[in-house]
Amino acid sequence: MIFARRERDIVAVDIGTAKVAVAVATVDGDGPMRLLGVGESPSAGVRKGEIIEAGAAKEALRDAMARAEVSAGIEILEVHLALSGAHLQCTLRSAVVDIRGEGRRVDQEDVARVCRAAEEAPMPPERVHVATLPGRFVIDGGEAALRPVGVRGRCLKGEFLIVDGATGVLKDTIRQVQELEIRVEDVVLAPVASAEMVLTPELRAAGALLVDMGAGLTHFAAILGDRVVHVGALGVGGDHVTQDIGRAFAMPWAKAEEVKTRHGSVDAPAGGKADATDLGGSKPADREPAKAARLAMVMRARWEEAFEIVRDRIPGEILSARRGGVVLTGGGSRTGGIGALAEQVSGLRTVPARTDGLAGDPEIVSRPELSTVLGSLIWARRQIQEEGRGGH
Repeated sequence: MIFARRERDIVAVDIGTAKVAVAVATVDGDGPMRLLGVGESPSAGVRKGEIIEAGAAKEALRDAMARAEVSAGIEILEVHLALSGAHLQCTLRSAVVDIRGEGRRVDQEDVARVCRAAEEAPMPPERVHVATLPGRFVIDGGEAALRPVGVRGRCLKGEFLIVDGATGVLKDTIRQVQELEIRVEDVVLAPVASAEMVLTPELRAAGALLVDMGAGLTHFAAILGDRVVHVGALGVGGDHVTQDIGRAFAMPWAKAEEVKTRHGSVDAPAGGKADATDLGGSKPADREPAKAARLAMVMRARWEEAFEIVRDRIPGEILSARRGGVVLTGGGSRTGGIGALAEQVSGLRTVPARTDGLAGDPEIVSRPELSTVLGSLIWARRQIQEEGRGGH
């Protein structure tokens, strides 16, 4: 096959615990992005978003890249990389600078200076700055503004969400891509990318909580309009549910994963009736038809724990302001009854994910397992547009 390469093609990579996904989209003027192809490969050497065996991880990435190139018909030379991991931490920081723009009007350099000032707090060598997420700006103590450029004043205060991560983990992740002679154009936080894919503008304006239920990690992001007001990840995910099922029914991992995928629910059947499915445990006593109520109890306990941790990690004033509700995505969002459980724990109504931000095969675009890699494409386009307009 002869590969093409168009200037407006964008490529995103998500190295997850269960799979490596590579997505390619093209931009047609100001219209929607169009998905050209996706390459997937079972992940290897990755645990909870961290690479623990470099050789295996690189081969999985190489395979996914090759599949994406064939699917999209292009040669991949540079990518936008989604970053994940429970090691990521966020801190709200603020700074104040004098306004130096012509006529005392805020210009792009003023915004850049207040951003740099907020980032200047020293970090230990084992931590590294990952991202600065714009918050709000205040001019001369007045009302908050999201876009201060052009406003007259003397002092500009900026509030930013500063994200940092473990230096070694991040270097290892980026190195996997670079060793394939592919340039990392930029990085994006996994929950921020997922939010780009599944949140409508209306939900963002009202304030929404995004929870991405992956295999090794559960990511979350609290969004208000164009602002990410809180973000994080915890080392609990679908693999833990599989492990719990295996222990409860004494069955091997592959069988437990199949049971979770085909019959998993956090809701017990009415009256606790027996499930007709033989779960096929390794012990003779476990080969009798298992009760669906027991399976639901096992799965509910783990996902309830995950939702409780997310709830407790988000400041109460931020959580209560999510008037748009909570949106679930990731493979775990397929679990029966999971929306009602999220509502019960978070106190927020559950809202369906949207998938209309990217044109393409509906069966691919709507897959919750691809929210991060597809959202990374939308995020990348947004950054390119912002740079074209001259900055922040």
